[in-house]
Amino acid sequence: VVFLTATVVTGILVETGSGGKDLLYSAQVELGQDVVSSKEEKTCKEFRSVGALENGRFEMSEVDKKLRSASWCLRVLVTESQKDWVIIQKVRITTKPS
Repeated sequence: VVFLTATVVTGILVETGSGGKDLLYSAQVELGQDVVSSKEEKTCKEFRSVGALENGRFEMSEVDKKLRSASWCLRVLVTESQKDWVIIQKVRITTKPS
């Protein structure tokens, strides 16, 4: 996800799976800086990990107190191959008003 402007992220929730199946087992949640664009996409040049999914889920509050800088991107980086399907149930990002 590339934000429209630099954004102070205060909370992140990522939930995967349905009924105990189709979980994402191995992934890092990352926030990025320095947007770069190509013809096909926009992304960030540099990413910082804020944590790993556990049992298909990641939740973190007070992100702004840990990072102390605005972000331009949020990425869920899959870190190992997986045999099963993955269902992304929810990605919730809370921010500070600008």
